[in-house]
Amino acid sequence: MGASRTAAIAERLLVGGMAPDTPVAAIESATTAAQRTLRTTLAELDGQVVNAPAVLVIGTVAGLDVTNEAGLERLAADAALTEPSPH
Repeated sequence: MGASRTAAIAERLLVGGMAPDTPVAAIESATTAAQRTLRTTLAELDGQVVNAPAVLVIGTVAGLDVTNEAGLERLAADAALTEPSPH
């Protein structure tokens, strides 16, 4: 959902105070052989072509790329920082 409304979504989030450099990932045809992931920012989302069916992920998590070693290491490091203390 969101492929046909990317410009309106970006505009409302920016007007609402989200930072223009907020990461955005648009995942088209998820879980199929045709899956495509477009990574951009909220400010640049309006100029991107996103084809339906698509899901938009907006926020810090959209900037993570866990398909490579560096992305996995960053994810593990972030998780370690946010784990609750046992005491």
